[in-house]
Amino acid sequence: MSGRPLRTLAAALALALATAGPASAQLRSATVLAARANELMFAGDWYEAVEAWLAALEANPAYFEALRGLASCYLELGEYAQSLEYVARARPFRSSDAALRNIEGFALIGLDRLDEARAAFQATLAGLPNDLEARFGLALLDLRAGRSADARGRFEDALRIEPRNARALLSLALVALDSGALREARIRIDEALRHHAEEARAWYVAARVSLAEGNPAEAAAHAATALELDPSDADARALLASIRQRSGDYAGAAALMEAAVKANRDDALAWYALGRARAASGDAARALSAYQAAIRIRPDDEIVRLAAEDLVMESTPLEDPSRSAWADWRFARAASFQSLREYERAIAEFRRALRLYPYAAAGRKAYAELLRLRGLDGSYLAELEFLEELGKADRDSRDKAESWRSLLADSVAFRWRVDQFALPKRPYRLVIAIDPATFSTLHPDAEAVAASLFRSAFSASGLVRVEARIVRAPDFAGAWRAARELVADYLAIVSFRETSRECSLSVALHSARTGSPSASFRSVRSGNDRVQRVAERVALRVLESLEIRGSLLARERERVLIDLGALDGVAAGDELVVYRKGDVALPASGLVLARPPSGPIATITVTTVDEEVSEGILKSAGWFDRVNVGDAVLRAAKPDAAAPPAASSAAAEPVYTGLFDEVSGLR
Repeated sequence: MSGRPLRTLAAALALALATAGPASAQLRSATVLAARANELMFAGDWYEAVEAWLAALEANPAYFEALRGLASCYLELGEYAQSLEYVARARPFRSSDAALRNIEGFALIGLDRLDEARAAFQATLAGLPNDLEARFGLALLDLRAGRSADARGRFEDALRIEPRNARALLSLALVALDSGALREARIRIDEALRHHAEEARAWYVAARVSLAEGNPAEAAAHAATALELDPSDADARALLASIRQRSGDYAGAAALMEAAVKANRDDALAWYALGRARAASGDAARALSAYQAAIRIRPDDEIVRLAAEDLVMESTPLEDPSRSAWADWRFARAASFQSLREYERAIAEFRRALRLYPYAAAGRKAYAELLRLRGLDGSYLAELEFLEELGKADRDSRDKAESWRSLLADSVAFRWRVDQFALPKRPYRLVIAIDPATFSTLHPDAEAVAASLFRSAFSASGLVRVEARIVRAPDFAGAWRAARELVADYLAIVSFRETSRECSLSVALHSARTGSPSASFRSVRSGNDRVQRVAERVALRVLESLEIRGSLLARERERVLIDLGALDGVAAGDELVVYRKGDVALPASGLVLARPPSGPIATITVTTVDEEVSEGILKSAGWFDRVNVGDAVLRAAKPDAAAPPAASSAAAEPVYTGLFDEVSGLR
């Protein structure tokens, strides 16, 4: 249709409206308001658009476009139930409208009613096979289910229908980036920038691609462009701040976030990013102030609190009373978990609280009581004795300590006169490095916070000693070199990803001697305390995969003392084997220890067990007794020990839907 007939039609409509009566005037008012509402929606001003659509609906209660417009606005605002309410009100006027059905589908996704959403999009495609909105919705559902290959196919089909479609190009770039296909990601984003250079989101994705390619300067330039095009783009701002901070431009990162919090004092993530920048520059006091502002706004934000606690532990003396308030929050959580009989989580909270403030007498006493309830009598007594050493024990604690010293007089540790909790143990040395390719798009530098939490998850283990330094090298070679120089046994490369509702922690374990892969572990969690739970879960998997490895501490003829106990999984009746010191070696790859072909020189039958030590009866393997103090003690090798252990049991883990969230943000 040519332009002239359209103008003629518009003129006729205007004349009709001008000469009509009150009903037509009402229609004219609704039409003008609708035009204004559409302009506001195009500009992304959803609040003003809602107001305009409501006014149009008041002028004409049966106005389908107003009902559909309100459904669309509430969808963009994340009010999915409200969006569906207006979909239901609009449907009687035009039930076959494809745009309305697509709005319904996206709102159903927001409410996790995924089967209904799929049905809505499929109904659209049944009538309009080339509808790009419905295709995009089905692709999002594929991503939500972890089927990125199926989503990629749908996006490619969309490009065949509309070769320059921005959303399809950016979606394919993100899918490629997620799978590590950087060349494809570069091709897609370059194509998007050629045709859609005015789109802020295109420059943001371009920054992500450049960063993955190892070009932070270009990534910073692209993120800055995205921010110029859309000053409200929080993702671009956080990414730019992260890049500046990683490159050592702490002042630049801080300036960026200071401007953000000045514009919006309730932006918790901006306060957090400001805290990271200040902490990196050495301004601990002002960094802690920024973290506290973020916590006041979002008290349930794990990353913010963990970062603040790490800073408190790094920058203040152990006896500083200001630590007490931070510890009290953890003690309260520990008590809550204990009341719910979630004892392992309670113990973890107690331990972190006591790292924050070791001098908390009431908290340490409560922790000791929980250990006693869990049957850890030696640990209970050790905590009471530590209170005495600190001069914090009350009369009740001193009396209990004296009673338990008598009760434990026949324990393994007391009989052999050893302090089981002061033994060096920890036969495996681990170095943690942050994967240079991991980059949080929600909390800047969150990967460092997660790596620190993962490190602390080993603090109570007698099996692994973790280096205090977390390596941040630009590539694998740098991390491997650091692990070798620190004379570690294993290098753990940590990757962390997060969205507003879930997170994923992956650890690739490598031999520090050869650099060869040894095992990989991954956990995905959503809901409350998800960061702590993924860190603890992966740490537990690492510990479960490493062979217990002890040594013979003392010997009285056939009776022997070994530095493996109940906390290492040893129980009375277990059979252990003894190898000469130095005969057991770490493997070049995998986790199964290399044993000498000559076999063990003795066996031990465990008779009595404490938390950290055990007593057993020794039996030599041959005619001659070749066993000495210091020899290695292991479990007997399993028949299939030559094969590496299962890597990560990924099938038991939920699907990480971070890619779904990133792509859905392109709407």
